[in-house]
This record gives sequence, structure tokens and C-alpha cells, in this order.
Amino acid sequence: MAAHRPDAPPEILEALLREHGEAFHTRQLIVDHPRFPRHRLRTLVDAPDAGARFVALRDPELPLDHLRRLAADPEAFVRAEAARHPRLPDTLLDVLLADQDPKVVEAAAAHPGLGWARMEGMLVDAEL
Repeated sequence: MAAHRPDAPPEILEALLREHGEAFHTRQLIVDHPRFPRHRLRTLVDAPDAGARFVALRDPELPLDHLRRLAADPEAFVRAEAARHPRLPDTLLDVLLADQDPKVVEAAAAHPGLGWARMEGMLVDAEL
């Protein structure tokens, strides 16, 4: 498979992702390739497949408007991944901390942008 070749061209890797990226193990292999064009992941933000939207969050420079859309995704696993994004602003962190799905809240609570003082305040408010 071309994704195993260290010299695979970026455009081939992107095409592979679009054509064969429905399987998680294949998708990870392609996206983790050092020559994969990460900025192209943002083209998956509005994909009909939730797995593709999940992969879009691997773009470390994902624009805020894209991150906003993914933080409101109907699928909890996509929102949880959005909660782990390094560029997550406090406003979206607050939204995800109040999510109905416990896995999303757990991911948001683990975000490094949530300082200890704020975490302590949340625990006090929850009487824990």
C-alpha cells in the first residue's frame, strides 16, 4: 500500500484518505504519515461521515470557525475529540464542559487549558 512508503506523494495520501479512509486503522495510517498534508484535513469538517469529521480535528491549525462546528457536532465522539484540540478557546471549553454526554465532559475536563484553580472551583461547585 502506498501509505507504507516513506516517499508517498501528499496528493496520493489525500486521495487514499478520501477513497479508503472509512476504516479507522487505515485512516490513522494515512493521517499519521509524515508527508500527509495536515492542512487538507480541514476539508473534511463538513463531511457526511462522522469519522471523517473526527479526523479533521487532527489538523493542529484548524481554524476557529471549523472547531466551533465540530464542537457542536451531533456525534459525541467528535465533540469529545474537539474538546482535546490544542487550539480550543475557553468559550468552547465552557460549552463542552456542559455537554450532555459524560465522555465529552471528561475530555473537556482533561484539556490543558483548564487551569487548576478553575478545576478546583468546579469540584467545589459539584461538592466533590
